[in-house]
Amino acid sequence: MTGELFAVLAQHSILGRLFSTGVATSEQAQEAFVAGINVARDGGPGALSHQLFAVRTLGLTGRYPGSALKDYLSGLLIGNELVSGLARLHGAGQEQALILIGDGALCQRYEEALAVLGAFPAAVLGNTAPAGLFDFARAAGLLYTRLEESAS
Repeated sequence: MTGELFAVLAQHSILGRLFSTGVATSEQAQEAFVAGINVARDGGPGALSHQLFAVRTLGLTGRYPGSALKDYLSGLLIGNELVSGLARLHGAGQEQALILIGDGALCQRYEEALAVLGAFPAAVLGNTAPAGLFDFARAAGLLYTRLEESAS
């Protein structure tokens, strides 16, 4: 849901209008992403709506160019997700290994965010869906080799 929330805010809210202004350097984008994570980490329970309002303020005051606001918002949302998830794991006394599964670029973002929060994944598996779907199709007998097709 974090990605979906990001898309809704970026495309269908007042924040999205600010994203198209200005060009950020890679340093500004990285700084904005880390700043968003830090704000998420330092916020209290229920702080997300206030933090989202602050994104708009950062754009209107010129603190970040619009293109870096996207990175700030990304850091804020990913940071809130991870802070909440890590608190639940630690609060339940569970020290489970974190494993990142998904698109490579997105896993990298999560890995960066975890590092800022002092946590590190045990493994990064990337996008396992294609291999998993292939295995399901093979197990279900939905795949045929060329030899099987020519024999039919």
